[in-house]
Amino acid sequence: MNKILVKVAIGLLLIGIFGLPVYSSTIEEELQKLKAAGIPTTVEELNLPEIPDAENGALVYKEAFNLIYSLSEQYKEIFDYFPYEGRVVSKWEDVPEEKKQEVIELILHNPDFAKMYQLLEKASKMKCIFIKKEDYQNPSRQLTHLNQLRYCARILAAKAKIEKEQGEMDKALNTCLTTLRIGDSLSNEPTLISQLVRIAMDGIALNSLEEVISGEITEGKSNDSYQSLLKETQTERKTNITNFALKGELVCGNLPFFSRYKKLGEKVFELTEEEKKTEELQGADFVKQIKDEKQELKNIYLNSGCKTPEEFFEKQEISFLRTVLIVIPLTEKPYWQVNKELEKIDKDIKNLPDNEIFSKSTLPAIVRVYMLEARTDAQLGAAEIAIANKIYKTKHGEYVESLSQLSPEILPTTPLDPFTGKDYIYKKKEKGFIVYSLGENLKDDGGISQKQTGWKGDYDIVWECSF
Repeated sequence: MNKILVKVAIGLLLIGIFGLPVYSSTIEEELQKLKAAGIPTTVEELNLPEIPDAENGALVYKEAFNLIYSLSEQYKEIFDYFPYEGRVVSKWEDVPEEKKQEVIELILHNPDFAKMYQLLEKASKMKCIFIKKEDYQNPSRQLTHLNQLRYCARILAAKAKIEKEQGEMDKALNTCLTTLRIGDSLSNEPTLISQLVRIAMDGIALNSLEEVISGEITEGKSNDSYQSLLKETQTERKTNITNFALKGELVCGNLPFFSRYKKLGEKVFELTEEEKKTEELQGADFVKQIKDEKQELKNIYLNSGCKTPEEFFEKQEISFLRTVLIVIPLTEKPYWQVNKELEKIDKDIKNLPDNEIFSKSTLPAIVRVYMLEARTDAQLGAAEIAIANKIYKTKHGEYVESLSQLSPEILPTTPLDPFTGKDYIYKKKEKGFIVYSLGENLKDDGGISQKQTGWKGDYDIVWECSF
């Protein structure tokens, strides 16, 4: 993943050079323009919160991580059969009954597992800082907590699935709530990769929630859990993840990147000692690929007409900052309002000369990340509607005939499809209902989900309840 982000950074950097007209200016002048537009240029300007250790959920998460590692080692064979984690049998439905019972016993009745879940629930309700403010501009900062958090989300999804199967609906809903909140634990982390992981964890949580609430419920119960879930989905949907990620990446990734490269001079095109050492872990082919990429960057420099690498990277930085000034304000607007402008940025890259290999081989991070956020927002909005509809049914004994019935009784306003800016498609069925976004192709594909297509072809972003 870090290698991909390096390519993205270089790709965006070159987009700034070649995709826009270059005017004479200084780096300081461009930084001042960013500041005038309200875009931070230093870690201090990001205004990240200070959280005392006693109130920092990251420390509680680390305690949970250690416990999960211990349990996964102690019960390694049983872990291999967990839902969403199974390495022996891919589908939970195909797990032998004896092994299922072992998994169920661990998840629902083992005291160490109960402690782990308690730690995760506690941490998910707290503000978190995993990395100290002064370490964000350190290129060697450790991000191991990202994989660990994602693993926690899958473990919780497994618990919710089993709780639902055992008829413990309120517990399953509460577990889904904890899973949703785990993604929010990264809300103070101003790096692109952290926010990508947050989006991925939202997807895990929402898929788990859809599976839990798609079945039959006991009327008159679970309303408190549904209200909490409704509030959480509303909060996450209204959060501008991409805008925050791009501002953070500028400060914590792009600007330090330029600074380091300008200081390195000619050495930037050579393998570092650390990169040479990776051969033992990653293999000779991996090191050769890094070496080839550095050579390609050197060739671009040699053909640029610049007299020194410092001059080369300074010109790149000026152009990149000018690009940022255009792009970041776009991500403050709803996706449906700016997708055409983002597509134009993508088109400009594809029309660049073939020798600008980094730009052409890497789609702009902003297009991809904002698209991913729009997809997640579409799923969050559909979840919000589905939960509200469940609440409506507990009150009135049936689902709504149209979305307008949910507002203002259950929802202040009904979410709009982030791809169209219009209402979601909603259809009440004989049992249950279906609600969906048109997705990026802006076509009504009849409520066919990506999974139903076999992950190929056109699809909608679908939420379906069968009872």
